[in-house]
Amino acid sequence: PAAVESLGEACGLMSVEFGEKAPECAEAYFYYGKALLELARLESGVLGNALNGDGELVKSEDQEDEEYESQEEEGETGEANADKETAKSETDSAEGENKEVEDEDDPSNFQLAWEMLDLAKMVLTEQLEGEKNTEVKTTIEKDLCETFLTLGEVSLENENYVQAVEDLSLCLDRQKASLPSDSRSIAETHYQL
Repeated sequence: PAAVESLGEACGLMSVEFGEKAPECAEAYFYYGKALLELARLESGVLGNALNGDGELVKSEDQEDEEYESQEEEGETGEANADKETAKSETDSAEGENKEVEDEDDPSNFQLAWEMLDLAKMVLTEQLEGEKNTEVKTTIEKDLCETFLTLGEVSLENENYVQAVEDLSLCLDRQKASLPSDSRSIAETHYQL
């Protein structure tokens, strides 16, 4: 999480210094978008290893159930504990409602990743169109393909399959035009599709 914040700050500083669509910013946008994607994957916690806002691991339901059962075994029952639980649940629900309101205003890390990668794509596309040197053009084309591939990954994570197929197909077409037919990158893109 700290690295993502640092990359975000670096992108902000670079866009102020050079301008939002400056070629110097494309690489920073790409890596920030990629870091946001990885953070979003961590937060989604497929195996219950999700992160809370502070970067700490959140307890899974199984752990909470075990704690509750151990408290029952210790004999923590009675009216006083029931009152505490009721007050705690009311507080938790009020805090949960406040967090939901805050979360609705803030875009998800998947959304931010997509926006940063899309911005990198726009900058690289403009840079590619204006470039005359073939060596530099090849490098920009490679970066653009990687950006399309990562945009496809973000779309897959968001279950936006139509957009994912579009981005991955664009990536594949560009790779076929610029890379040898036995390139590993082409095979990886086929796998993603």
